[in-house]
Amino acid sequence: MNKRLDNPGFTLIEMLVAMAIMALVVSMVYGSYAATSQSLDIYSSRLTCSQRGGLVLRLMARHIRCAYRPATEPNLAESSGGNLQRVQIETRPSTFHGNTEDPRGELLSFATTAGLGREPGSASGLSRVRYRYDARTRTLSIASQPYLNQLHKKDLTESWQPILRDVTSVNVEFHDGRKWLRNWNAKKKRELPRAVKIAFTAADENGRSYDFAATIPILSRITTTTDVAGHKVGSGPL
Repeated sequence: MNKRLDNPGFTLIEMLVAMAIMALVVSMVYGSYAATSQSLDIYSSRLTCSQRGGLVLRLMARHIRCAYRPATEPNLAESSGGNLQRVQIETRPSTFHGNTEDPRGELLSFATTAGLGREPGSASGLSRVRYRYDARTRTLSIASQPYLNQLHKKDLTESWQPILRDVTSVNVEFHDGRKWLRNWNAKKKRELPRAVKIAFTAADENGRSYDFAATIPILSRITTTTDVAGHKVGSGPL
């Protein structure tokens, strides 16, 4: 009787062929999984960088759009005799400073009515905001505080908070109504810029760079009203 029929089984060649087929299937499945996992990591890193960069850009746009140019206002105070008299309260200088090439890395410093919140939808309120870029650590930071007058300036404490890391470049320009300028000093120009253009590049975890840019108009202007005593008083943005 034929032993092959009495003891059915696999030959060595059949086993080798089966193992080769299994190895091929496993390698195909693993290759597909690895490619999908790598694509997911790249997409996740890209999405995180895009979300963070977009959030920072919207935050800066909200602050700049609500930029405020304060005026030194006469105020009425009651004297010891009960009569109203004019007193001049010293306020901060009209400040909107901007310079991409500042040696300290301070890009912007200005007053804004957008408030202290770092979220685009946070409550409004008069505050002072400063942005700084550290090229060494590639970090964009913010310092914000309530807008106080010069009499309380010594009590002011600043705390820089990083809002975006892995920033490879930052550029800020200011429009005066005719052309774009590299810097702006409202103390000399006695006005706010018409618009501010911001552009920065950020890198994700994999080293890929992404560009963010926006042009933000400033609609604020100083108007003149009259107080109860008939004196002209500067007011805020319209």
